[in-house]
Amino acid sequence: MVLLGDEQCNNDWIKPYLRRNGGLIQFVFLVYDSTEIDNEVFYQWPLGVATWLPMETDASREEYIKALSESDLTLNPVGQNTECYRIYEAMSYGSVPVIEDVMTSGHCGNSSISQKSPLRLLKEEKAPVIYVKDWKEIDRILEKETTLTQEYKTRRRRDNVLWYESFKSKMRERFVRILQKHFFPVHR
Repeated sequence: MVLLGDEQCNNDWIKPYLRRNGGLIQFVFLVYDSTEIDNEVFYQWPLGVATWLPMETDASREEYIKALSESDLTLNPVGQNTECYRIYEAMSYGSVPVIEDVMTSGHCGNSSISQKSPLRLLKEEKAPVIYVKDWKEIDRILEKETTLTQEYKTRRRRDNVLWYESFKSKMRERFVRILQKHFFPVHR
């Protein structure tokens, strides 16, 4: 099962349906940094790029895409969860996400297999993003941006898009590997 979990990681409702508890679900790919992630029954899955909302118009979507493609940096303040679609949307257009690296309220956080929450997968894969603990850091970040050459920024955009494509490929390969492990185990 791939589960777009609760933004505050309140996912206990799924536990009775797990095979280990007498249910039918063998394992779960869960979005968000849940403490349940154990790489045995619960695997983390990146939030990824959003589908456009029904009220989205062609014009507003194009305006958003244009803004991302023309922005060197994309600010990502926390909402209900630290991880948001904007992070992945920005990377898909080469813009560097500036991410507020703070844990939101709820039951998200470090798991038994990783102490890198929030944003575990991005940190483990060394995503080309900028993490901030406090938005007061933005002045320093913006000042540094003014010193970068256009050539550097262009190369960085290309590298970010390439990193994101590689990340998606790794996640796809990981997904298939886990499916094979659970459904087609090698008998020795």
